[in-house]
Amino acid sequence: MIRIHEGVMSWQGLETWYQTVGDVNDPQTPVIVCHGGPGATHDEVESIGELSRSGRRVLLYDQVGNGRSSLRPDAPADFWTVALFVDELRLLVEQVGFGDGYHLIGHSWGGMLAMEHALTHPFGLRSLVLCNTKPSLAGPVGGDAGPDLSTEQGQRFMEAFMAEHVCRVQPPPAGFLRTAAARQAHPEVFAAMNGPSPFELVGNLRGWDVTPRLSEIKVPALVVTGAYDLIPPDVARDLDARLSDSRLALFEDSSHMPFVEEPDRFLATVNGFLQDVDRS
Repeated sequence: MIRIHEGVMSWQGLETWYQTVGDVNDPQTPVIVCHGGPGATHDEVESIGELSRSGRRVLLYDQVGNGRSSLRPDAPADFWTVALFVDELRLLVEQVGFGDGYHLIGHSWGGMLAMEHALTHPFGLRSLVLCNTKPSLAGPVGGDAGPDLSTEQGQRFMEAFMAEHVCRVQPPPAGFLRTAAARQAHPEVFAAMNGPSPFELVGNLRGWDVTPRLSEIKVPALVVTGAYDLIPPDVARDLDARLSDSRLALFEDSSHMPFVEEPDRFLATVNGFLQDVDRS
């Protein structure tokens, strides 16, 4: 029976909102989707929930700090850490009863979170789908914070950059716009973990790097990239080469969001990968 179920997980004085879609009796391994950001919402990746059309259950959630989950606008910047979101994901797996087996799809920052989760070697993790992400934010940080986004010129630059390298579907889909509005309303998580400008990493994620540990990830992985992605495809190729059991999918007409830019091919590619893993 196909159904949509919403729930809230209470943990450490916080609440995390989640939604599952799919057939509760389907034997296929369920999927958890980690959205990007940090500080975005599930709305931007809601189309990945279309994987449920085959019956497979798909879970989407709002990471704490945004969307329908607990908001902590007055929390100190050091409250927002990678460890916080790793804990949230671990507990969510237990809450929804997926611990015996699940696939994990992560987009952008969500892919970084997915790699961190995999490095804890959770019992039930079957595979990773790493979309438009990278394994390292280490290296020198420049002093240029990019254009002044408070000016008209800066806004025009940002609009052109987003249309070329983030989402080439114009006008952007409704889920993308809802996420943008949520981030604007509550920028605290992004500001703490990235910094005030999207072009300058000065927050808590500065120096983050799991590259030396990628060989420890033993589950199969699908690495997804777009030809026009703000994270260059060569980064995805290197990630694919460093993982022990991986395949690469390049979407020639996409930038950072192939699940809305080339949705049919994206769903077919990911579903084929998941079915291969389930059969192995």
